[in-house]
Amino acid sequence: MSFCKFCKAISKTNLIALQMLALLAALSACNRDAPEPRDEPVLQPLLPFDERPSEDDIIYFVITDRFDNADTGNDRGGIEGNKLDHGFDPQDEKFYHGGDLQGVTKRLDYLADLGVSAIWITPVFRNLPVQTFGEWTTASYHGYWIADFLSVDPHLGSEDDLRDLIAAAHERDIKIILDIVVNHTAHVIKYRECHDPDYAGPGKEGPAGACVYRGTEDFPETAYTPYIDPQDLTAKNPAWLNDPAYYHNRGELDYTDASFYWGDFSGLDDVMTEHPRVVEGMIEIYQYWIREFGIDGFRIDTVGHVNREFWSQFAPAMLEHAAAHGRPEFLMFGEVVDSVLDKRSYIAAGDLPAVLDFDFQYAAVEYVANSGSAADLADFFRDGDYFIDRNSSPYQLPTFLGNHDLGRFGVYINKAEPDADEEIKLKRSILAHALLYFSRGIPILYYGDEQGFMGTPGFHESREDMLASVTPKYNAYDLLGTERTTADENFVQEHPMYRALRKLSTVYREHPALRRGDQINRYADAGPGLFAFSRIDPEQRTEYLVVVNNDSTAASATVPVSTHDAGWVLIAGDASGEAKDQRQFAVTVPPLAYAVYKASHAIPLRESAGNIEFANLKDGDTLRCNAFVEVSSSANLTHIEFGVITENGEPRSLGIDREPPYRAYIDLADYSPESDIELSAKSQAYAPESVKAKLKLHLGTRVEHCNDE
Repeated sequence: MSFCKFCKAISKTNLIALQMLALLAALSACNRDAPEPRDEPVLQPLLPFDERPSEDDIIYFVITDRFDNADTGNDRGGIEGNKLDHGFDPQDEKFYHGGDLQGVTKRLDYLADLGVSAIWITPVFRNLPVQTFGEWTTASYHGYWIADFLSVDPHLGSEDDLRDLIAAAHERDIKIILDIVVNHTAHVIKYRECHDPDYAGPGKEGPAGACVYRGTEDFPETAYTPYIDPQDLTAKNPAWLNDPAYYHNRGELDYTDASFYWGDFSGLDDVMTEHPRVVEGMIEIYQYWIREFGIDGFRIDTVGHVNREFWSQFAPAMLEHAAAHGRPEFLMFGEVVDSVLDKRSYIAAGDLPAVLDFDFQYAAVEYVANSGSAADLADFFRDGDYFIDRNSSPYQLPTFLGNHDLGRFGVYINKAEPDADEEIKLKRSILAHALLYFSRGIPILYYGDEQGFMGTPGFHESREDMLASVTPKYNAYDLLGTERTTADENFVQEHPMYRALRKLSTVYREHPALRRGDQINRYADAGPGLFAFSRIDPEQRTEYLVVVNNDSTAASATVPVSTHDAGWVLIAGDASGEAKDQRQFAVTVPPLAYAVYKASHAIPLRESAGNIEFANLKDGDTLRCNAFVEVSSSANLTHIEFGVITENGEPRSLGIDREPPYRAYIDLADYSPESDIELSAKSQAYAPESVKAKLKLHLGTRVEHCNDE
């Protein structure tokens, strides 16, 4: 071997050795910088996505455009021109920022590790990119201004990208819930009396866009003369949506009387959902997405602006079609922002399985953010009886703390205590999420809350980017629990809120009673302080005690329980407690904290079901107002199934109440006036046999000013 060849060989050997040493040094440095490994609890698997009941899910609500951008090539939706053409301007909070379906697919493992089992995505349908209503111009990044109901908006990806997302989610047993719209379409229809500068005929309105609502009293046939610009005559798909005859065309809703159902929402074209062709067409549209894409559920926008008769046809058709295509547990819930009785009517008369629980959001804000009364929180849960129906219950209502319209929960924390230190705000956020996870209902997380997003009041202000943002307004926000801002990419699994929510998820998954067990109010302070409730699996009869404290000081109470002579094990949270007497538990919870205890043994079956009797009505009474019918039971733990036999012999279920007070709601509109009915009540849990009670009632003509309305 020549000297030069020998040098080259030595040099090559040394180079390899040096490279190995450098690699080992780098790995050592990485290990020093990496966080210490933690003994993370394992997320227990749930039933497969297509068999799993909705009550077992944790839903993650994401505005797709603001989540992650995996394909910058679709940022402008394939549209040339400027931001007013394509709608893309990531510096403007009112325009597209680039998030897409591929971005959601990219982050599925991040969500699965958080404990998410269902993802609600904003509407994917093709929108008109930019809309102007009066002086307000914004892009349709949120997806609610649909022109083509049968195509994916190219800003978000393609039909294949949606299929890929669903397939990848299903591989992880994660459901995909699609946000849909029935009430309105994109703003295409104009009115001669408002928008046509050359119109000089009768009924001329004020400046363009000021189309005030015109009701049927003054305008019984037509209110405005609709027209469509030539370039927009075929803007909508399917084609029947281009016909103005299928719209109300009565001007801007003013939130009074019929305008709530027939008025244009922010100028959007209000669909005539009473028309048979519209009912048929909307059913066909959304059956297509179930059949062709394997969607697992629908969140339905602006349900409260649509007549109930529409939903009584639409909802059963969707559930039947979903079951026929492998989705027997299809989840469907609607947006109704109104009174409890109005919300109930969409379940009872409209046949929707569930509505979003806005009342839970209000109650959680009052209790946790505003340090409100624990007794008021207990009253809220008691009033869940309004949502008991033949095929519905409050346990099916999706619950949430904040959203894209109301703002994040952090908005309410900052409003209540703007000068509170970060530790206090973090404790309040964790406490609120513990209440969300462990109380009845299906919990919904709002994207970014697990990264400490706080938001500010306003319509677009709580729709921040989780992708690295260039929006000045968002990047000026302080985030909770981190020094990062929205200028950074925020998918940090070490974030304290992410870790706290993952811990909640592990407990939620490990203990089925915390997902769908009977909830029984146990204790509530008259002001700030302790609220305690049990969750009990009626089959296994295992009791869990959940205690939350919203006060700034520790709080104590002796709480009644159903498990006789039990030992109680703390399985989550922070508290101290001991059993007292036979069926009491003394507990002390630190300030702004929660605790979950599990009883050491099951509640034994009773030898007898006890006695039940109607408590607030007697045989032969006349009912003239909508009201609750209540049953008392000698057993402190049971289920009561309520039923009616009408005057013509038709049996009807009024639903099952799973916790005291045992009640069923009777709406006189469901029955013939001046008729007789027979009520029945049946006790059917925690005992080997059932007992029944019956009562005959006369239903008079309904009178106004009922006490409960």
